[in-house]
Amino acid sequence: MLLAMAVQKLHAGAPDLNKYLTEAPAMFVNPAFAYAYTAVGTPNLMQFTPLNYPVLGSNQVTAWPMNAPAEAGNVSTVMLCTAEMAANPLCVAIYSGFGVKAGVGRRAGSQGQPDLVYMGLTGSAACQGVTDLGCHAIKDGFNWILDENVHTITRIVVVGTPETIKAAIAQTLQAFQVTTNRAW
Repeated sequence: MLLAMAVQKLHAGAPDLNKYLTEAPAMFVNPAFAYAYTAVGTPNLMQFTPLNYPVLGSNQVTAWPMNAPAEAGNVSTVMLCTAEMAANPLCVAIYSGFGVKAGVGRRAGSQGQPDLVYMGLTGSAACQGVTDLGCHAIKDGFNWILDENVHTITRIVVVGTPETIKAAIAQTLQAFQVTTNRAW
């Protein structure tokens, strides 16, 4: 699925929009998607790496006490799989054309509801580590939307095995131009 999203400030006096705090897109998936991975490299040559929760050292998100943010790297694919890269796991992935922050796990407030496994990408990357919000306080026009123009961003959402995810992203990129951080 190709998602094209747009945002626009309604008027000059409206609050500026922090791209780092946007979720583009975000979803709650079935808890059967228990293991989290990120991917780096070109779509055809993606390498999937377990996204481990810092305390537990585990990529099984249903065991995490909260959402775990991470830099998603240049490709910014975050995926959840039904099995730890077993034969033919079913996975869901979000692809971004530029590096952003990813959030995967059980979102704050959903601890008592284990069926709410969260995953999403933000509109920009964290500056110096995933918890550093201070650098985003400077409204530089790169991490913020300051004007009243329409700003668009594109993501690819894919369900399948790691191999079919690679193929689907590569095919989609051949057919459509995915937004870069400059266009956003």
